[in-house]
Amino acid sequence: MAKSCELGELNACSDLGIALLLGQGLTADPERGVRTLQKACDAGGARACNNLATAYVNGVGGVTVDVGEGLRLAVKACDLGEQQGCNLAQLLRGR
Repeated sequence: MAKSCELGELNACSDLGIALLLGQGLTADPERGVRTLQKACDAGGARACNNLATAYVNGVGGVTVDVGEGLRLAVKACDLGEQQGCNLAQLLRGR
């Protein structure tokens, strides 16, 4: 997963970021997880944007809850074609 991410596979970066946030299969490193997800999102990874949005909205892996940032990232995920991002953005706008 890490090697694929290094080679620019954005979905692998998303998976790696979540694994780092949650400590799934490797030692938890939430800061690195957020950085990994943000980098993939910035590169156009819709799934990474959605996963990072979810982390901000729900405080996943110890991420500080920031609903505004979660909404921004969900909208970006939606704009990039991630339906789950659209759903999350709609839910957050309805709050």
